Amino acid sequence: MCGNFDFDFVPNPISAFSNTGGDAHLHVYINDNLLPASYQVYIFDVFNRIIYQWADQVTSNLSSGVAVENLTTDFFVKFDKGVYILAVVVNGEMHVKKIMKVNIE
Repeated sequence: MCGNFDFDFVPNPISAFSNTGGDAHLHVYINDNLLPASYQVYIFDVFNRIIYQWADQVTSNLSSGVAVENLTTDFFVKFDKGVYILAVVVNGEMHVKKIMKVNIE
């Protein structure tokens, strides 16, 4: 990892049939030098409204990253199809990625 932190969101795009083996879609990786660290997660819709937010504290890293456990396939079933902005903030530094929800018939 280059920098202070990074995050993965897999799979992207997400559908009702996405399989993560029961695991969360979002994993946050924080540089050990910053620990303990707080982080916040936000999901914005196309109108820039916050439709999800979560905050937590990390005291140690795992090689698989810190899972945001409530961001599972079941959580995203209620989302409309479209593009969303996923923002993760660690100690005031923000990284963003686009995520997509699709409906597969």
